[in-house]
Amino acid sequence: MLSDFSQSEPRDFFGPYLIRSRNINLAWRTYINTILKRGIPVITEDKRQSTKETFCSTVHLTDYESGEKLPSNYIGLSTDVVMEQYIPQYISDSRGTHTYTYGWCMRKRFGHDQSRFALEELKHGATSAFCQFWNPVEDLYSPNPPCINIVLYYADHQNEKVHIIVFIRSNDMGRAHSEDLVGINEIFLKHDVAMDLFGSKHSAGTLTSISCSAHVYDTAVETIEKATKFSISLASSAQKINEFTIPGPVLLRNTHYHSIMAELEHKLEKYSTKVSEKKKHLFVIFRLEDFDETDGENSTALKRFAEDTVNGKNHLGKNLRRFEGKPDNKDEWISIDQLAHVKKKIEKKPESRRIIITPNNPFKKDFSLNPLIVQILPRFGKAYTAALFREYDFKDIEKAVYLIRKIQEKVVAGTQIRPGPIAMYLFPLVTKF
Repeated sequence: MLSDFSQSEPRDFFGPYLIRSRNINLAWRTYINTILKRGIPVITEDKRQSTKETFCSTVHLTDYESGEKLPSNYIGLSTDVVMEQYIPQYISDSRGTHTYTYGWCMRKRFGHDQSRFALEELKHGATSAFCQFWNPVEDLYSPNPPCINIVLYYADHQNEKVHIIVFIRSNDMGRAHSEDLVGINEIFLKHDVAMDLFGSKHSAGTLTSISCSAHVYDTAVETIEKATKFSISLASSAQKINEFTIPGPVLLRNTHYHSIMAELEHKLEKYSTKVSEKKKHLFVIFRLEDFDETDGENSTALKRFAEDTVNGKNHLGKNLRRFEGKPDNKDEWISIDQLAHVKKKIEKKPESRRIIITPNNPFKKDFSLNPLIVQILPRFGKAYTAALFREYDFKDIEKAVYLIRKIQEKVVAGTQIRPGPIAMYLFPLVTKF
């Protein structure tokens, strides 16, 4: 049975969750069990189907190759179909008759092969590099945008391991998440990067997926319950952190900013890994329930930065308010105000799982900005928000929180939705000494 949260933690059980497992078999049963017990009813935007949903289900697999490619009694595609029909779509740069394929998103959508670009960065000593599949000028309008949005690589040059983290806006956890992980592991990690970076398939390390809307369709519940009926063992988020993988991830839940920061300092001391003479890393997830200007130590400067950003007055803000790119089937450049579009989406279709903001621009090979992605799920009358940052400095956490809160305030102003809990993914958090 899942344990209840302490009184200092958020009262609702909507998420985020962290499931740590050696391979997909126990992980699948664990997050299915979590969603069925804790998920809330949500009707999908597209086909008006009933689901049970949790917010930010994070699955960290420490040794994917130790088990079968798919869970036992899995109710989705068979292994043969996945390997013969699905995996080729991860390799090819052609989308065929599909609206998109993940191979096409990786290799052709933005005019260059992002996996090669990321590999070159890592070969030249970078600790991390990422690829973006979300195209704001197309996907904010599309009825069928890609579910996988960010592929983040993390290289451990000392131990010759490369790890992969993916951000997925929407996941059918019963019948789709597992086959996505097969493609991510087999192609994006092992095929595209691990062999070329360190010269061995054994250099492929951990796989972590962040599913912002992690859900199970009501039509699949009976089949899932039969498939998992005799499953006794479940994975545990509390099992010992494997020091031979990435440092973490650790999950912190608390109501107040200062409580989070105090707990975070303790986790950094206990679990962070030294990556150079002057840096330590720790992969951190925290959910912050409440935050206002009085919580900060330097509120005037941080408030100015956040306001300049949402008003498009700095580089980050310009990419948010005037993102320039090409629609998939056109050759002309157009511009889109992402914040304005997201605001309209919240007003008209708050159940949507497509309320996405991406500041970087793969068309221009601009991968310099944090956060990498922000997704908003309006639930319980609040804007539940997930934000992924890479290599983010501990001293700038307050700045990041101010920014995400200001984005929330900007896009919900004038609606019946109010700013809500923030799930911050700092992958990794950097401390300097």
